[in-house]
Amino acid sequence: MEESFSDKDLAKKHKALLNSKRIEHLVFPTKTEDDDIIKLLESVNCKVKKIQHGEMSKHVWFWSQNDKALKEALDMAYKLKGKYAPTKSIQLKVERKIVDSEILESEQQYNDLIKRKLIERSKVRDETDS
Repeated sequence: MEESFSDKDLAKKHKALLNSKRIEHLVFPTKTEDDDIIKLLESVNCKVKKIQHGEMSKHVWFWSQNDKALKEALDMAYKLKGKYAPTKSIQLKVERKIVDSEILESEQQYNDLIKRKLIERSKVRDETDS
């Protein structure tokens, strides 16, 4: 396993995730200047790859930061370095003791009624399926 996933190889792949890009597409009005489009996208760290001029609009393809891959890579790094607070959980065990025999009897009657209703429904369902 170490041969396939050495720390050096994992670090290289992790760095690639941190720096990954993706291609995106936007449409601009034809009157928008190419330089204005380029400046706008560069202002948010995107690099224009192609501008296609059409009769009605300009189609622009550009590279942008792959935010999903970046988030996942950062999350993985924080977990590996133990930077997150430990997960806290609470377990509750609830027990009840019914002492009143009348309540016990009512509960039993209710449970019996539910069982009968479920059995009746399954019989009706079986009959309609046949």
